[in-house]
Amino acid sequence: MTAKERQRMMRLEAENAMLRNRNSEHVRIYGNMLVEVIELKATLSLVGSAINGDGE
Repeated sequence: MTAKERQRMMRLEAENAMLRNRNSEHVRIYGNMLVEVIELKATLSLVGSAINGDGE
């Protein structure tokens, strides 16, 4: 492997690591958002049941 090829490989490895980190952060954020949406839907359902008197 030539020096130029090694440099390219090192740049690609660094870029790959950065993209993996960014992807992990996005997965964490979207996971948190999903939990929040599920909780909000459950709350909305409970409020709707309370308004409509479905739980009595």
